[in-house]
Amino acid sequence: MKFYAFCACALALSACGVPSGPLVSSDSLSLSQSHPPFTQLPQLTAGPTGPALLWVTTQLDLDSNEVHALRWARWSPDSERWVDTVEIASGADWMVNWADRPSLAFADSAHAWAHWLAFDPRAEEGEFAYGVRAVRSMDSGRTWSEPSTPHRDTAVAEHGFGRWLPQSDGATLVWLDGRDFDGHLDPSRARMEVRAANWPAGEDWSAERVLDSSACTCCPLSDAPWRGGHVVAFRDRDFSPTGVETRDFSLVFQSGLSDEGKADWSAPTPLSPDGWELSGCPVNGAAMAANQERMLAVWFTAADDSARVMASHSSDGRRFSQARQLNLLGRAVGRVTSCTDGRGWFYAVWLEAIKGGTAMMGAQWSPAGQLQGEPRELIASSSQRTAGFPTMTGLDNGALIAWTVPGDRNADASTSAAAAPHIQTAVWQPNLGER
Repeated sequence: MKFYAFCACALALSACGVPSGPLVSSDSLSLSQSHPPFTQLPQLTAGPTGPALLWVTTQLDLDSNEVHALRWARWSPDSERWVDTVEIASGADWMVNWADRPSLAFADSAHAWAHWLAFDPRAEEGEFAYGVRAVRSMDSGRTWSEPSTPHRDTAVAEHGFGRWLPQSDGATLVWLDGRDFDGHLDPSRARMEVRAANWPAGEDWSAERVLDSSACTCCPLSDAPWRGGHVVAFRDRDFSPTGVETRDFSLVFQSGLSDEGKADWSAPTPLSPDGWELSGCPVNGAAMAANQERMLAVWFTAADDSARVMASHSSDGRRFSQARQLNLLGRAVGRVTSCTDGRGWFYAVWLEAIKGGTAMMGAQWSPAGQLQGEPRELIASSSQRTAGFPTMTGLDNGALIAWTVPGDRNADASTSAAAAPHIQTAVWQPNLGER
């Protein structure tokens, strides 16, 4: 038996694009730009000259086949708009999914890396098998290499949820690898691995390394720079002798690369002992952010049948403060994201089901980890899969947020742009009294 998806994943809506609509405003956020219809899967990151936004757009070719394109643009603080759009790659065999998203990273003013996902042409009907396609740039993301693949196995299986860990002129990609599912007699007991490989500038991929041999099948990974290296968070999957599964989060730490391009990885350590017993994947990862002195972890759990978003700080990456519940107004949906700004302040955003619908909620902490006021409602949102996951990156003072507006499910997707998803970005700048 080959690998089939055991998590709630769905292909995203996509079609041709039309000009963007007017900008709108919010009491809590300064909405900066609404992207055209049929844009989705945003990722915000630190670019060579400031924030950068990655996204996927989809059009129909002359035969009505979907063609996807991966693009990025840089943030202009003067106009508060995204400018200088560059197309990284395009293709008709892409796997475009609300949870398993492309990614982009920059190391300095020259080096950049990106990845997307492509279906495995060997997969039979009904199989959810795809792999990573990675490219790199030596000129600040203006031109890109031919695609390469970090995983060298021949399994027909899932390889995805990648995260880039840049180091000077090279980068490490960490991903979830489902090769153990291919041909497994009992897919419910097959192992999803966390794997990593280095891609030095001008060289081929290093040998793969298994960081954890049994992880949750489709919870997104998260990472943050940490003291010359990186920390990576993933939802673990532990089996008791009686077969009970616990799916709490673990961390692995990567030190800086040696002169030989080799990285030292720690053994996985638990983030929080929630004790969530679950024999399935909630499609809900953690979010990591760090300043010079401490890191913030934010995550979703439904242990004890209570859906919560939790947060905890650490000054050494090993001992975390007592976890604090953030969802105070309603039931947590999760889909967390976090970042720090130029002054070391922490920000986190998540989705929460409140009276009247779903809201994007936010919280802020001082550089020392002190929560500033109560978590607050930022803007109305949606729990639809086409709404995807919000994403954040820091400004000098405040944060940029991007998310997908899912569109009108009652509109005719074949004739109306109102049915299409599109990306919205906003500036979240705290009040002076909060600083």
